[in-house]
Formats: sequence, structure tokens, C-alpha cells
Amino acid sequence: MNYTEIKTALLNDGYKDTPELDKTIRRLLFLDGEAKEMLHAWISYGIFPSFIYQGIDSNTLHISLGMKAPAIILAFYMLQIQPKSKELYLRLLKRNIEYKLQINR
Repeated sequence: MNYTEIKTALLNDGYKDTPELDKTIRRLLFLDGEAKEMLHAWISYGIFPSFIYQGIDSNTLHISLGMKAPAIILAFYMLQIQPKSKELYLRLLKRNIEYKLQINR
């Protein structure tokens, strides 16, 4: 996958063409392993990313936090590769989900 393919997929998914989009694309270009496979499956076949990690799952991120596929893939990648900061990130995701659930009650 290259920059143009990723950008086209993100624009088709409703992202706006902004400097933030460029940053997101550059982050996605550096993915590897399972996260890169998820991105390829989403762009090539429309397969929404799916994972469960210590009580956090992709469906909850999508429904509760409104995260789109690229953001979910980046979240998955961060949870896997950032050993020092992943616990903080995991707590932040859980707190955001709990907050959204409380608001929606």
C-alpha cells in the first residue's frame, strides 16, 4: 500500500483532506505485522478490523467512541508495540468508553 491508496480509502471513508489526514496516513504507512494486515484487509476488501485486547475490543471502540477503521487499527498497533505507554493508553480507552456509556444512559 502506498500513500495515495491509503489517502483514497480514508477520503472515501469520510475523512477530510487536512494536515491531520496527512499525519494519519504517515502513521498508517509505518504499520507492520498484524496491524498492517488489518489495514490491507480494510482497504482491499472492506473487512472491518476486529480484535480483543485486555477487555478492549474493536467493536466497542467503533460503537462507543465512534472510531473509524483506521483509528481502530492505530489503536491496536499502539496497544501491541508501546510496552511502557500501552497501560496508560489502555486505561484511557477504558475510561473514555465508560464515560460514553454513562452519558448514553
